[in-house]
Amino acid sequence: MLGWKIRNLSVTLLLVGIVGLAAAQPSSVHDIDVDGHTGIFGRATHTGKSIGSTCKTNAECYSQNCAAVSGSTTKKCQRQPAGGPCFENGNCLSQNCRTSAGICITPSKTNGTCSSGKDCVSGLSCQSGKCKAKAGSKCIKTGDCVSGSSCSNGVCGTPLLGANNGSYAYCDPFDSYETKSICDRSQLGGKCVNPGDCYTGQCKNGACSNSTVGDPCVEPYQCGNGQTCSGGKCAFFAPGSQYPGDDCSNDAQCKSGKCVSGYPLPTCAGFANGATGCRTYSDCASGLCKSGTCTPGADGDRCIENAQCQNVCGTDGICYTPKSPQSAGLPCKASNQCLSNNCSPGGAFTRPNINGTGTTREADNACVASIIGGKCAVAGDCRQGVCKSGTCQGLPQGSTCSKSADCASNSCVGNKCSLGSAYSPCSSGSQCYSGQCGQGDCNPDFVTTCPSKYCLAIPQGGTCRDDDDCSYNDFCPSYGDNLNTCTLKG
Repeated sequence: MLGWKIRNLSVTLLLVGIVGLAAAQPSSVHDIDVDGHTGIFGRATHTGKSIGSTCKTNAECYSQNCAAVSGSTTKKCQRQPAGGPCFENGNCLSQNCRTSAGICITPSKTNGTCSSGKDCVSGLSCQSGKCKAKAGSKCIKTGDCVSGSSCSNGVCGTPLLGANNGSYAYCDPFDSYETKSICDRSQLGGKCVNPGDCYTGQCKNGACSNSTVGDPCVEPYQCGNGQTCSGGKCAFFAPGSQYPGDDCSNDAQCKSGKCVSGYPLPTCAGFANGATGCRTYSDCASGLCKSGTCTPGADGDRCIENAQCQNVCGTDGICYTPKSPQSAGLPCKASNQCLSNNCSPGGAFTRPNINGTGTTREADNACVASIIGGKCAVAGDCRQGVCKSGTCQGLPQGSTCSKSADCASNSCVGNKCSLGSAYSPCSSGSQCYSGQCGQGDCNPDFVTTCPSKYCLAIPQGGTCRDDDDCSYNDFCPSYGDNLNTCTLKG
């Protein structure tokens, strides 16, 4: 869930011919990249046309850049190139706006200047004002790599086990792709020589131990127990200092007022709807972050799950209100939104990310297909039978079938609908070969739960098709004097 909204930002732009960009305040509140949508995202409101919209002048575009698309004479709104004016990352083709200067910049390469990781190209990290290659990224010399890593065979290696400065990369012991030396760090109580030998905590007297307030540290993992590394020393988080998703050890440390269990450490829960202080949608337990307050998304707002919307999050990633009951497989919040009158958990939908880049898959409630007698619009709306005249109807005898549920008799034998044999589920005698649908002792050979009503067996002496038409004490001979007659066994 996305979005912090830039407010009260005004940047004086010095480039000749471009004016008024700073005044174009966005009204979309769901992501840093508020101008990142095309097509389906065009319904999210903001000032000016969105990326990909046709235009004639710069002033029409939220990005303030109207230009011909490559290979075409048609002008469309586009992001600003390097050197173009901006007041947030979403204005720039590089997704990197140096807001202090109001100019789009190209991310720096190895050893280039930076103020944060966003100033560096992919695979690099900003350390001490320089872009350095992360472990696994290409390099020429060790000086190209992040602190504690060395350049070997053109690739930055994992920081050495036992690095004296405590340099650490998170290890997931269940991930087979993790570098083994990281996972080999000692757990609490294990042997160590220096801080880098420990998975967490401090190296004290040759053993990895829990930290205490005031212990020296380089990174937060060395502190643990609800502490952080501040000013080179372990210290507890200040009350109300931790945002949703941040580590915590008690409720008081969380801005949301709730610290919940998590892996590897407890984290602060998200803000409830109506709570203030959110930065992006991900700070909200549900709803979207609008003007710093977690609020249910209105129709037209971007979303990635139903919980973010007042009504339903569509498969196109836009909040909407269903105008009529929906077909099976579509997202829903309430059963009356479905033709089957059955909205259930278990669905999963791939929707565009709120920032317009890539997709995400989230579990959500979905409309379930109807059984016989239920409403339908297309064949896929029926879990049983076929869709005819807006109703799921069972197939008549003799029809080709793939499962018993497709047949009015609830019996599919040899891919043909037929009358049900003894103990087949039924709702009326017309579904049964015996002509009787009732309740009675269940067949003791059943391995599943007996139906509440089922076809009664043909009595002894009655005509049968096979053994299944007779009671469990009888059988249906296929030869001899009692041919096709229910006969007592043995």
